[in-house]
Amino acid sequence: MTKYHYSESANEPNGGEALHCKAEARDNGEMATVAEFAPKYPDVEVTLIGEDGNAFHIIALVSTALRRAGVDEDEINEFRNEATSGDYDNVLATCMKWVDIS
Repeated sequence: MTKYHYSESANEPNGGEALHCKAEARDNGEMATVAEFAPKYPDVEVTLIGEDGNAFHIIALVSTALRRAGVDEDEINEFRNEATSGDYDNVLATCMKWVDIS
């Protein structure tokens, strides 16, 4: 499987295995069960560490990575519509739902 890695400093495809994200939630101060999930496009990796945290910049990084991975423009528009349908937390959650974020 080919994993596409994109960041401003490294935008070349590289090999690798798809990663599974883990999420932790706290409910009334207690640790909830750790849930494992795979993004819609686990082959597409976007590095956000060290990047501008502006929501529109993050959406642009993910959109560019999806485009470079050959994702259909209609799908990319669907991602952008979902990402912009809420607040900043929604942007991050949507990005994690669609691609592998590191």
